[in-house]
Amino acid sequence: MLAVHGSTQNFQVDSLNKLVQDKFEGVSFPMWGLTGEYYWQLNHYVKVGGGINILDDGSVEATYAIDDNEVESDQIAAFPKRLKVSIFPSFELVLYKFGIFLHPGFYIIKNKLANDVPAFYQRLGVRYHVIDHLFCGVNIRAYEFKSANFIEYSAGFKF
Repeated sequence: MLAVHGSTQNFQVDSLNKLVQDKFEGVSFPMWGLTGEYYWQLNHYVKVGGGINILDDGSVEATYAIDDNEVESDQIAAFPKRLKVSIFPSFELVLYKFGIFLHPGFYIIKNKLANDVPAFYQRLGVRYHVIDHLFCGVNIRAYEFKSANFIEYSAGFKF
């Protein structure tokens, strides 16, 4: 199974001078990735497997400037610094065309300055198989079993 996913990571710019409706506006940085997975069907409802995830995290070493409570500019780092590669075991519960999956992942390649998340993370999501080999989905990438890092939207192809 091969899937691409995209998201944005938002950093809140907070100030005492902001109006209430502008309080949660911030700076967003793009994130995209590619996931490859291999599954074994244990029975009609359960799949187990593993995979690899390559993530281009635009928020790593990103900078932004604020002047008069407004974002003046933002800049993302070069691609090699943004790259994160992880491996994970996988469990999926299958209900007709829906799948609910859990990926406890571990970053094997990550910028040393990327202190935004620990090396161990969790991904929990759902997939819907639109037709035989095409699917779409949404999942949350979190860490420490309590803090959501971002939401991923994905589309993929099952071989």
